[in-house]
Amino acid sequence: MRRRLILLFILISSAFILMACGEDPIDDVVIPSFDEMLVNERNPLAGDDSFDTYMVEKNDILMIEIHLNNPSNLPINSININGTTYRQSRFEEDSSHHLIVFGFDVLRVPGERTYTLEAIEYTHPEDGVSEISIQANNQFEVYVLESKPAVELNSITPNQEDVSLNLTLRDNDTILEDATLVLYHDGSEIETVPLSSGQMSHIFSDLLSNTSYTLRVLASFERGEGSFISDDEMIFELESIMTLEKTTPEVFLDLIDVDKTSIVFDYDIHDPDETGSFDHFELYLDDTLVDTTLKLEDLNFTSLLSDNTYEIIGIYSYNLNDGEGDRVIEVSLTATTDSKSAPTIDILSDDPHYNEITFDLDITDIDSVLLDENLEIVLMHDDDIYKTLETPLDEINELTFVDILSDNTFTIHVYGHYDLNDGEGTKSERLLGTLEFITPPRALPEVNVTTQTQTESYFIWQIDASLLSDLLVDDTMTITIYDTEDKRLKQTTMFKDTLSFELHNLLANQTVRLVIEADYDLEDGAGVQSGIIFEDTFTTTQNSVPSGSIQSVSLEESTISFNISFSDPQNTTTEGSLTAYLYRDDGEGNIELIDTLNVDPGAGSFTHEPEEGYTYIIELYVDYDLRDGDGVHSDYHLSTYQIANIDEIEENDDENGNDNSDE
Repeated sequence: MRRRLILLFILISSAFILMACGEDPIDDVVIPSFDEMLVNERNPLAGDDSFDTYMVEKNDILMIEIHLNNPSNLPINSININGTTYRQSRFEEDSSHHLIVFGFDVLRVPGERTYTLEAIEYTHPEDGVSEISIQANNQFEVYVLESKPAVELNSITPNQEDVSLNLTLRDNDTILEDATLVLYHDGSEIETVPLSSGQMSHIFSDLLSNTSYTLRVLASFERGEGSFISDDEMIFELESIMTLEKTTPEVFLDLIDVDKTSIVFDYDIHDPDETGSFDHFELYLDDTLVDTTLKLEDLNFTSLLSDNTYEIIGIYSYNLNDGEGDRVIEVSLTATTDSKSAPTIDILSDDPHYNEITFDLDITDIDSVLLDENLEIVLMHDDDIYKTLETPLDEINELTFVDILSDNTFTIHVYGHYDLNDGEGTKSERLLGTLEFITPPRALPEVNVTTQTQTESYFIWQIDASLLSDLLVDDTMTITIYDTEDKRLKQTTMFKDTLSFELHNLLANQTVRLVIEADYDLEDGAGVQSGIIFEDTFTTTQNSVPSGSIQSVSLEESTISFNISFSDPQNTTTEGSLTAYLYRDDGEGNIELIDTLNVDPGAGSFTHEPEEGYTYIIELYVDYDLRDGDGVHSDYHLSTYQIANIDEIEENDDENGNDNSDE
């Protein structure tokens, strides 16, 4: 029913078209005819009318061109090939009433097939749907080729020295004869791996790092029953497979310790890919190779010079496995050895004697650089060499310089030889210690003067000059006595032996100056000197002033009696000069001398009748001469006794006794 409706529609449409053109639809219709068929723009038959087979891949499309003779432009509805109808909707856009262009899909099944154009359907205005008669040149032969083997790369992982992969080799039509997986670098085969269909994994090892590789699959197979033979055809290629780069190592030298003769060091390595190691270490001094060590542990250089700067160079060889071969890193470290200390010598001495010095040497040699040779000791005086001596290192105590000047400045210099191990060699005659000292002055000749006898009028001295030793030039001395006015009282010359010296006829309490002079040599470089070797003052004994007091005053009738206590040990009183005086005081400022009495030590009395209302006073005086050159001292008051009440003389005697004290 549906087909009939379509044919009716076509007939009505054709009638309308013919009416529009002003033609008679019936009388002028020409039946269309088949002219030729081209497949892919060529005749499907060869020159001998045999088939020229089309070799195609699965799902290929053959472009079929059907040429018609259709002057009436009758519509073409469909074509039929091997029983399959392909309607107008399948025709290409550039098809017309005279040319049918059609894309023909071949089957996916491999093999040879012949296809025949069996019918071309068109619509006749009167007859309706009709077919164009096809007699010849309506066949073509197609061979659908087998599918080539194909590779599917499932995964690939490049590392530093290998590439791992997983792939599937598909041979759907079972035509594969053999296949190989090949890795290339710069066009050269690196490794070949035989393949078979199916899934497989493989690791390409021992590869260069940071390097580009190409992966190919080569296959040998036949298609089209031998029409196409492929021998090692590349069916897969993957370029620029880049292996991972290895890290360039970083290396450093570290200074651990340095002393006077050795350097201890170590190294730090950052080489995560373990591309290399230290070959050796070189030690340089002033760009000159001194030593080499191959050790990689407990690194040190020993037996070095002190106070010198060394350079340590470490040679680190590494290979990044990138085809560039071995590389070298040089790292360096500079270190200066500690300097050795020069020896020092302290010169230890007690106070020097006036003509000699004894000393010890205290050697400080912490680095044992002092050479085992004699020390030279020089005694300097006024910048000149005064004396010298040499001593071994094991004989440095109680060294002595004798016969030197007193009261002079000297300097001891100690010279020695040492080697600081600094490459400069032996330091010869180097000053190691200094001591400056001053010899004490030799004491002036000492004379021991002892006062043997001392009185108010003379001296006897004991003079001991035995300590003068050999300082006196001619063993004599001059002794001179002076008074306080530098008047020479006595002078004599004596030898240095012990002797007595006397001086008489002096005054009491007289001071004299004793001076001893001599010629002497103090051995201080000044030569013979003349001078005072002793000087001192001496004073004769001083006489005492006489003393006395009035005691035990009593009254008997007209006599006032009293006792006199008197002392004059040096007998200085002038004979008959001890005098007592009796005075009377009326209390109104009138004092009257009543009596005068020359008395002797002991008892004395005045004859006088005391009167009431008066105060009586007894005074005692004396004349004396101390024989000190000042002459007689007259009327020297010794004592005073005051009687306030005559009636109470006896009682007052006891109470006022202290009033008669010396003035």
